[in-house]
Amino acid sequence: MTENNEPKIKEPRSFVAMYTLIFSGAAIVILAAIAIIIGKPGDTMTIFNICLPVFASWVGTVLAFYFGKANFESANAQVNKLISQRFSQEDLNKTPLKIVMRPFSDITYFKIPAGKSEKDIVLSDLYVLMNADKNRLPVITSDNKPLYMIHLSTIDAYTSAGGKLTDTLDQFLNAKRGTESGFGLNEGFIILPENTTIAEAKDQLDKIKICQDIFVTKNGNPTEELSGWLSNTRLARLLQI
Repeated sequence: MTENNEPKIKEPRSFVAMYTLIFSGAAIVILAAIAIIIGKPGDTMTIFNICLPVFASWVGTVLAFYFGKANFESANAQVNKLISQRFSQEDLNKTPLKIVMRPFSDITYFKIPAGKSEKDIVLSDLYVLMNADKNRLPVITSDNKPLYMIHLSTIDAYTSAGGKLTDTLDQFLNAKRGTESGFGLNEGFIILPENTTIAEAKDQLDKIKICQDIFVTKNGNPTEELSGWLSNTRLARLLQI
């Protein structure tokens, strides 16, 4: 077997970064030497005031790019690992939900306005927020506390049975109570703390047959603001089951 002894060629941007730093450092040294030779304080300050900000911005841009790039790639690699690979039992027992949940800032939800109730909400207001890609919708209070998890399939079943999208959320919930469809706490969803592990979350979800969603709050208290959400489908992708 022959070895390839040809030197590896660096990426062009690596050359740019390296020479920018070298040139900037050398330019500062040269400017300092010129300033010493000239010996005139006014001229010296003028030179430095004009040139130093330019060199500083070059160096700062290079450092920001590489450090920012490194941080992004590290975080992205961690997310890709969490989403794409099969978890070992050790991973399941130590990875908390706050790492794998969909954060509140990324969730599409319906918020019941302050001073309003389910009797004031028309079902179509929820329906317009749902589609094939978003087939379930968290409903929360005006201060971001979890109330219900509404699935598109249950609305479709309701309208197929004679219900209307102009009906109120209260009418819809009353019509579905006592059926196989659950919407509230410990029926449509469970609430767990952010530090709950994936393995613990799966065990808790499996205990309630009709439950398909996990709402996450800081300490697992239903009176706390929603931190994130983990659906059964997202959990299955993480577990590769």
